[in-house]
Amino acid sequence: METAMRRALAARPARWLVAVTLALAMMLALANVNVATAQPVQVVGTFTQTSFVTANERAVGDLTLFDFLEETALTGTATGTSMTAGTCALHPSGHAACLALETFSGVIDGEVGTVQFQNVAVLDTTTDTIHGAFTVVEGSGTGGLEGLSGHGSFAGQGGSGTYMASLEFGS
Repeated sequence: METAMRRALAARPARWLVAVTLALAMMLALANVNVATAQPVQVVGTFTQTSFVTANERAVGDLTLFDFLEETALTGTATGTSMTAGTCALHPSGHAACLALETFSGVIDGEVGTVQFQNVAVLDTTTDTIHGAFTVVEGSGTGGLEGLSGHGSFAGQGGSGTYMASLEFGS
């Protein structure tokens, strides 16, 4: 019985050491996650459409569908150019819903690279206004924009307007 008791007492420090080691390992792992987790960057600025070309116009019931290619210059926290390809469904009222893929090349918050955005927009051809939202396409960033994530919105009239976004840089 004395031998069993000695083994039990000898095992306690070993278990305690294992528990403390595991606790420290978990704390270090959590500390690394907190370091690697990026803080959102608020991105704001203006855009100016430099070209807009429509193609493949077709009627589907009351709707007119068309594809487009657009080039845009951006200034502000994001500075550079965007090439956007998309499709719109135009209602006889003059309102259109558009879905597009935008490829941005330039600088965002001091980081140089390219990244793609998925855009959803509503266009009012009677007032020449647009508003919409965009989301970073996961895994599309290159250079300093590799690992970028986030979303934002835009609004404008007559080919120019403003954008704002909350973006996070990957580790």
